[in-house]
Amino acid sequence: MPHRIVGSRAAVATGGGYGDEVDRWLGNRALRTRFLSSVGQFDCRLSFPRCRPAAPQFEACAGAFQSMPSLISVRVCTIGELFSQSAHFRLPWFQRAYAWQTRQVARLLGDLLEAMSKPGAGSEFLLGTLYFATAQGQPGFAIVNGHQRILTLTILFAVLRDLDVDGPLSLQVAGFISVEGATPHRYKLSPQPRLAEFLRVHVQDAGATMVEPMDDAEDDLSDCERNILEVRDFIRSRLGDGKSGAELRAKLFEFLSHRCRVVVHEFDDEAEAWRVFNVESDTTVELDMAADAKATILAVMAPQERLAASRKWEACEHKLGPARLGDLLLHIRTLKSRKRLDNPVQNDICMLFALDRDASVFTDGWLVPYANHYAVLEAAIGGRGPLPEDARDGVVHLSWIDGSLWRPAALRWIETRGTSHSDGPLFFRRLERLVWMMRLAGIDPPLQRSRMIAVANDIDDVSGPEDMRSLEIEAALRRDATMNLRAQNFCKKAHAPAVLRRLSKLLGSDPGPVHKETLTIEHVLPRNPPRNRNWWVHFKTKNSIAEHMHRLGNLTFLSQSDNQLAETHDWPDKRPILERSAFTLSQQAAETPEWNRQAILSRTEVLIKILFKAWDLTD
Repeated sequence: MPHRIVGSRAAVATGGGYGDEVDRWLGNRALRTRFLSSVGQFDCRLSFPRCRPAAPQFEACAGAFQSMPSLISVRVCTIGELFSQSAHFRLPWFQRAYAWQTRQVARLLGDLLEAMSKPGAGSEFLLGTLYFATAQGQPGFAIVNGHQRILTLTILFAVLRDLDVDGPLSLQVAGFISVEGATPHRYKLSPQPRLAEFLRVHVQDAGATMVEPMDDAEDDLSDCERNILEVRDFIRSRLGDGKSGAELRAKLFEFLSHRCRVVVHEFDDEAEAWRVFNVESDTTVELDMAADAKATILAVMAPQERLAASRKWEACEHKLGPARLGDLLLHIRTLKSRKRLDNPVQNDICMLFALDRDASVFTDGWLVPYANHYAVLEAAIGGRGPLPEDARDGVVHLSWIDGSLWRPAALRWIETRGTSHSDGPLFFRRLERLVWMMRLAGIDPPLQRSRMIAVANDIDDVSGPEDMRSLEIEAALRRDATMNLRAQNFCKKAHAPAVLRRLSKLLGSDPGPVHKETLTIEHVLPRNPPRNRNWWVHFKTKNSIAEHMHRLGNLTFLSQSDNQLAETHDWPDKRPILERSAFTLSQQAAETPEWNRQAILSRTEVLIKILFKAWDLTD
């Protein structure tokens, strides 16, 4: 059974148990006692907003609780218990759209797999807090907060089911998606009416995660529907690897069922649940990581060091801006600890640098010099600065595929070798190659971060890039990256625009980033050609078109006007449009005399070779 977490009102009111925790939020004993009297039995630790609101804001919060009929429970349960046979969740029609994409689900999946690999109690994983509510005349629980996670888990379960067709895992996972017996609610999750049919066809029905949208419907998909397909396809590609994949999927389902937990707040009135959630949201101070870190870090310093440190901090902030300074703090933490840490960055920095004893080690030895190095990288991205041109090119290409992952290694290189070292161009080319290959291969984000720490270690321990084993591309990494470049659904991958841009530059010129008004991705073989087109001579069926239209070899760049002009025309009519295009990728495609299946597959291999040759990955 789920663990019911409640606190004793008497213990809290007298300052015992949770009282000290509440003191920090309410600050005043009289207000605390009045607030807790309105709440009754309630787990204060799990329910207060993660902020520092003033007492009047808690007066408003207390008022909301006073009029609330009752909070049924606050409980901790496993995902298996959450998706028990009796569970049914519904998304209110006004709930915001599903917004998760590859970046979010890759982080979640990576964190789950990492936690799963830890022995013993360390493998427990907390997936956060959910708000559910019941409403008179409505079935099941309305999801007030947590619908992104519930829908993502539903997609994950559906992929696990469909990758193990007719196997024992498929039958187990199906119970987390479907409701047994005669019921008007066939599935555990009922989304908004406009999304229900799409989710059923592409996720919930048996085998649905293998179903691609109809060709003529792709252009009409909403952002929400595109996100669902993107997340679904990423999970499928990440977990669908043969026998080893089957073992991984079985372990993952076992871990989710029994070791992954959530904190569930259940209300018996949906309107009140929304009000409590909105009060919590409205009184939460939006996180400004750099400002919060500055306040915390300066506060722990000795008074005689604080003024000088503050001036240095402000100079760094002026140089980089608040957002980039916040990013820099994360990289400083990584380089100092050489670990992947997920605590508040200011807490870790205070401890790593013992700021209460000597602040100068941090400010003079790390903050100021690394802010200067960060500025060098920003200048390189803009095509200027002290780095040699070849090294700047590597930094530019890194910025196309990822904004932050590679920076600790780049910062450490500049700190230890400077900006003019003769090995700089080679180092940044190798770093570019590694980061791109990891992204193309779909390596889990935690493992990518660990690899960057290994690169930083090699920078300290090894003389030059040629000897840095962490920068080498192992056979498995190359295999997985190649497989994804050859993928039937390549165009749907988040990195597709960056790959096409990188290829364009290798062919002669950088077209810039994809933009719907200036630079569009053109499918040479159209997604839905009319029946009177000659495309049907080479591609006999819709399935044949679907198998080839999203491949790398079928893609190029065109301006918006040329894209509209090309439309679904046959190759003899479309080819001249590509020939006169300003984009080198289209000019290269126009050299193909006939556009058929073999042409698409051959061009895919040609483009992969061009990319790999630039990264010194020739056979």
